[in-house]
Amino acid sequence: MVTASATQGDAGPMQRVALTLEIDLQPNMHVYAPGVEGYIPIEWQIAASALVTPHQVNMPKPEVLYLKAIDEKVPVFKDHLQLTREITFGSEDVIKKALDASGNFTIPGTLKYQACDDRLCYIPQTLQLKWTFHYEAAGRQK
Repeated sequence: MVTASATQGDAGPMQRVALTLEIDLQPNMHVYAPGVEGYIPIEWQIAASALVTPHQVNMPKPEVLYLKAIDEKVPVFKDHLQLTREITFGSEDVIKKALDASGNFTIPGTLKYQACDDRLCYIPQTLQLKWTFHYEAAGRQK
């Protein structure tokens, strides 16, 4: 299960906000960590645009899993995993062009991964993600 959240729901021009993905894996399941060779690592993508600049993803240190059948050690994540990254919003003009009728705009993203258990690896998945923010004009007091 994946839960997406943001540190706040209001957003203004050139503001930096932290996004979080909470990932709970089934017992005995794992996903591969970035840097793994020969396997599909977990990857969180947010496309850079005039509306948003995504920053580096912060991940916990992976565990090393020994795959006895092929005598190989690989970096993985198990159980619960929290990924965080900051994004910076664009200028006021850019944000205003992206607003819907309610004064909201959405930042899309994807989470790509391949989950495996003790016996097999499942078909790679791509989850569509989105974060919706309410526009807060520059200099406006709450």
